[in-house]
Amino acid sequence: MQPLDELVIPEFKNYVVKPNHPACAIIDGTRLMVEILGGLESASSEFAGSYRSSKLIIDGKYALVFRYKRETDEKYHPACSVGFNLTEEGGVHIRHFQGSKDKRVAFRFSSSFETPEYLLKVLEESFMKKGIPVTVERFPDGLEGAADVHRANMKYERLRSLVEGLSRKYASKPRV
Repeated sequence: MQPLDELVIPEFKNYVVKPNHPACAIIDGTRLMVEILGGLESASSEFAGSYRSSKLIIDGKYALVFRYKRETDEKYHPACSVGFNLTEEGGVHIRHFQGSKDKRVAFRFSSSFETPEYLLKVLEESFMKKGIPVTVERFPDGLEGAADVHRANMKYERLRSLVEGLSRKYASKPRV
């Protein structure tokens, strides 16, 4: 199986958090992009030379890097990443899920985009609905320990819990 061939990238707009105050600016779909890594080399090798690559950890043969285009410089900055490997059984195993260490994009992105829910939709549409099992590392290596400010552990646990719940739903579905 080539997991990148299976990927489905849903619309971003359904996962943008609407602020309480009408004057607050929000991320629109034109400010987000997903970089898909691991097609030619390992994900970390492909990411190593990219813009602001020091701001994220990439752990896994494959990775999705979500980039956010800042208004001030109109460049796409890495905002979060999810790394995964294939299992021997042909499933997908999430190795890590991490937010950026770049304070200029981390808060704006994490406070205005429902990343765990979006990733769950990617995993469901790309793999689970097709009978490809998805598991999540219990204790990820690359989780930023000092980033409790960004509630990294809480977000990771939320993603893990969501994936486990949805995996039970699709556990008996035959592989497509």
